[in-house]
Amino acid sequence: METKDSVGEYIKQISLDNYGKGIYFLEIETSTGIINKKLILQ
Repeated sequence: METKDSVGEYIKQISLDNYGKGIYFLEIETSTGIINKKLILQ
């Protein structure tokens, strides 16, 4: 896990190797709300 010195920026790497092709939705809960992102694995 790496973090940067910038305020409000956080970097976390996750492996998607075990997931098949498809559309996935990533939901991140923060102190200010929820962020939703769509991931497409091809």
